[in-house]
Amino acid sequence: MNSGSSAPRSADHASSWFSSEADLIQKHAGLVEVSFNNCRSISHRLADELLSNGIHAAVMRCSGLRTDAPAADQRWLDLGAQTGWVHFVVQTNSQMVDLTRQQFFPLSDNPFLQTLNLFADEWTTIVADDFNSRIKPRLG
Repeated sequence: MNSGSSAPRSADHASSWFSSEADLIQKHAGLVEVSFNNCRSISHRLADELLSNGIHAAVMRCSGLRTDAPAADQRWLDLGAQTGWVHFVVQTNSQMVDLTRQQFFPLSDNPFLQTLNLFADEWTTIVADDFNSRIKPRLG
């Protein structure tokens, strides 16, 4: 609890008010009700909270699913070839975090955690999402 002092918090104290990466990921996984077509907003909410707690996070835009997904949500299947599918996940320092993988693979864990190398094997293209690029601070 803040004693009303405006003095900076010590590093030891900071660790007690920051949530852990695993706790925040699990919290957000529990909030997912509908996976289909919600991956971008869900990933940005998770990344925002991780960043607010001092944890590195970046939303990544993936396209061209290589892994066969015959049980994907029918709306994806109706769109056509998997090479045209787009998805959003969160990259942390240690892993790729996918809270909406069940739209492609219904039996997947939520959260679904994967190394960058394994994740890269599943998608043709992975780039940083520039969703918030229009609100970058002005310089000068």
